[in-house]
Amino acid sequence: MNETSKQNGQILLNNGYVTMNGKRYYDCTPAEREAFNDALRLSIKKAFAPKRGENEKYIPKGEITDCILDCLLKNAVRDEICTSSEFGFTSTHGIYKLDIGGGKNKHNKTVIVGNKSFVCVNGVCTPLRFTPKQEALIIKHLEKIRLDLVRLEHEARVEALREEELINPTIFKQLKGALRPENDNDHEGWWHLKSTCGCYTMRLSGCYNKGVLNAEAEVYKSVGKHSVYYDLTNAQWLDVQESLEAEYERLVEEYDESERNRYFESLSHDYHQFI
Repeated sequence: MNETSKQNGQILLNNGYVTMNGKRYYDCTPAEREAFNDALRLSIKKAFAPKRGENEKYIPKGEITDCILDCLLKNAVRDEICTSSEFGFTSTHGIYKLDIGGGKNKHNKTVIVGNKSFVCVNGVCTPLRFTPKQEALIIKHLEKIRLDLVRLEHEARVEALREEELINPTIFKQLKGALRPENDNDHEGWWHLKSTCGCYTMRLSGCYNKGVLNAEAEVYKSVGKHSVYYDLTNAQWLDVQESLEAEYERLVEEYDESERNRYFESLSHDYHQFI
């Protein structure tokens, strides 16, 4: 080669060094060295092959080494649209690409249901074939993907059920704004707040025990003769406690004012009796 650098497939001769993708052989990882050797062999074979025609191209074999397959599986990306019953992954490394689809057979075992993998050299792509050992490794990776999807689907179902058990934030806000104290509230015992908006009802109960607020809340929807009860989020529970504490402070202030009035009334009565 008279040129300073000459590109030949994946191989580049640069300043006297053979490189692939900008790396010398000893700078590559084991998997990259496999790809380096493959590309170098192809370049040498093409350079020294007898010329049978200008358009003749080398057609690679559809085989892959265990080392390159391991690298492809480590870098595999799960398909964006997939479920626990239909799933797959893709991965690319040098001239190799994996495109595998997975599913379940009649025995409920994970199997390969689609293989669009190929090796592509000089624009010629050849489908990849796998050994039984390599197929087992691919199926193992598919099973890992399936189990992850099963877990994610389960978490999504639990979250959906959880949302159905929670009161709608807008309805909760309306119920909170409509809370009114009950007539028999006592700051030394239990006190209650209640509100009703349409078919929704919220009743809060509070009591201090050794300086600690015990709070209870009932939020439900009346449907005919039945009631559907809802849970509260952590933030809604904080709002409930604030409402109960505000009612407690009102009751204490009301009690103190009543005691002051009673005291002054007794003073007034004693004064007139003395005169």
